[in-house]
Amino acid sequence: MKTMEESRLTVAAEERFRHLAEQWFLSEPAFFAVYCTHKLVMNPNICCAVRTGKGRIEYNPDMIGSLSDNALEETVGIEMIRLFLKHPYERRPEHCSGSRMLAASDMTIWSNYRFSYCV
Repeated sequence: MKTMEESRLTVAAEERFRHLAEQWFLSEPAFFAVYCTHKLVMNPNICCAVRTGKGRIEYNPDMIGSLSDNALEETVGIEMIRLFLKHPYERRPEHCSGSRMLAASDMTIWSNYRFSYCV
């Protein structure tokens, strides 16, 4: 059973995701389309702000709460790019560890995507 604080964090995070989806509907229709094919799920046990896989977008409400709106948009946007590229979720070379696949995905995204905090 959720505590009052957990419920408040969940509602705040879900509202931020809803607002982000509304923005993407107008400005990033491809991100919006991918976002809409996944279920938004709170997972306070993950050690990152957002992760995707198995048809879900999982988020840690404590970590989401500490992100600015721009940082949240970039964080979720990176996961949408991973889903577009099927990195590392569906393209799984034989005998390649998960950490290496994630590193390869990160290299691909970092070398081709301009982050606002790196400008």
